[in-house]
Amino acid sequence: MSITSKFLPLHLSFPNPNPKFPSPTPTPRPLSHPKPLTIRCAKKRQRTGNLRYPSEKRKLKSKQKTQIDEADKFEGFWRLYKLGFPVHRDPGKDFLGVSDALLEQIAKALKFPKRTRQSNESPNTYSTTKITCLTKRVLNLSIVAVTLSLTISSSISKGMAQDLELERYTDSKQGFTLLRPPSWVKVEKAGATVLFEEPNKATNNLGIVVSPVRLTKLEEFGSPQFVADKLIQVEKRKESTKDADIIGISERSGNGGLQVYEFEYKLDSTRGGMKRIFTAVFVASKKLYILNIAHSDKPEGPLDMHRKRLLEQVLHSFDAAL
Repeated sequence: MSITSKFLPLHLSFPNPNPKFPSPTPTPRPLSHPKPLTIRCAKKRQRTGNLRYPSEKRKLKSKQKTQIDEADKFEGFWRLYKLGFPVHRDPGKDFLGVSDALLEQIAKALKFPKRTRQSNESPNTYSTTKITCLTKRVLNLSIVAVTLSLTISSSISKGMAQDLELERYTDSKQGFTLLRPPSWVKVEKAGATVLFEEPNKATNNLGIVVSPVRLTKLEEFGSPQFVADKLIQVEKRKESTKDADIIGISERSGNGGLQVYEFEYKLDSTRGGMKRIFTAVFVASKKLYILNIAHSDKPEGPLDMHRKRLLEQVLHSFDAAL
């Protein structure tokens, strides 16, 4: 036997315990390089609407502003407010045009490009050229807005002037005086010393009741809060009253240091619906003076501020006659 045969590979075989099912011959798995490990994260959800943080909203708003096309800057409509200029440049309430000062403020608010005056131009020429920088649309819109504003302001001023033209009514016999709307007519009613009603609106009225008392001062009866509570209790005891709520209580000094209590309250009644009541009370010469002003205050036709100020002026004018 040669030396070479001694180093031949040796094959070992193992007997198959189950000859019916031959054992499979294992195949060696080929060697491969290891794959890199990849970690995938979920995509971040972007917040929208009210879910955005305040900082995100500010950033988005700033981004949207920068996206505005400068070429379309002067197109569309604007709502301008808080426009102001010096008093000496105000043309007055009777001026119905558009003043230079107002046009300059509009141009400033809309950030129109400024133009510098040339050395050979006069101030008047420069002013005219600067004003004509406004587009026709802006100028027309400005004229319409100012005209409407002046018209509304004028009508409101006239209405207030007519309302505030109150006339003095004095009853020397009973010893009281007050202001009253001149258009309200005097009517007779049992239990009232004097009663005035608005024409065609009897629910809007003011009445005065004078009755003798043993008191010499109003404070002897009680404080303003005490009197207000008694007043609301009396109103709620009436069969026609649905509800009554106090709104305001005040105290002032009348002629000769006279104490006057004033009250304002809401009254819901089956007779006339919702009303606003203004009441003033004082005692003088052992007489109790009560002023009662009633005005409609329904949800479909509430009491406006101008009429309320008028009624308050009537309320504050109620006093003892000198």
